[in-house]
Amino acid sequence: MLTTNVLQRCFLVRCGDITGTCFTIEVDNRQYIVTAYHVVKSFDSYNCSYLDLYNENLSREGPWVRLPVELVGHYIDDVDGVSVFAPKYQVSITYSLPPTQEGIVHYDDVYILGFPEGLKGGIDAESTKDANRGYPLPIVKKGILSAWYIREGMMLLDTYNMHGFSGGPVIMKSRETKDFIVTGIVSGYRTRKAPVYLSIENQQSQKSFAHTLENTGLTIAYSIDHAVKLICQQSIPIGFNLG
Repeated sequence: MLTTNVLQRCFLVRCGDITGTCFTIEVDNRQYIVTAYHVVKSFDSYNCSYLDLYNENLSREGPWVRLPVELVGHYIDDVDGVSVFAPKYQVSITYSLPPTQEGIVHYDDVYILGFPEGLKGGIDAESTKDANRGYPLPIVKKGILSAWYIREGMMLLDTYNMHGFSGGPVIMKSRETKDFIVTGIVSGYRTRKAPVYLSIENQQSQKSFAHTLENTGLTIAYSIDHAVKLICQQSIPIGFNLG
């Protein structure tokens, strides 16, 4: 069962016309927001100084809150990447959720959290508020860690995801401490080219007229180490001190 230190760190985030998921971590007693690069890639283009977060706890003017942030940095490769921001004030609880890959093992259970297609848990707004104390209740999916570092700093998870999970946390239980840890950031899913047929006869003769990209059920995620490294590279700490 996932606990408060996981559920109340996830947010529906919007940057320009793109929505996805983000979550908070703490490093050296400072809070940061982590997400997938493609969710916030317009941040630099528009010279932004804020992210839009969906959270009724942060504002009385509506569920979408314009959160002032400072960019810590991006890690970008030829597939996607990881982005880290320092909010100007605390946006979530700070119950312990270590950002680490220590104590994880191949084929262990894994959870991904997010807001696919903008969906949130709960029957209605009030039930969601009661269930998660006003925080948006993320959708949770369970799978296994299929491969660790199929390429540098990348994980492969056996679980389906869809648009909107991008930027969400990958959660596991440490074999050493038995506590939940955040080990990665959801990027997307692996696809394959699937043929499209006009009819059953065409399918039987294997005569296709087009192809579409099909979700294989394998989720691609980046190691949380990329986010921690971006934070630790700052010679002067960015963000407020939690005290």
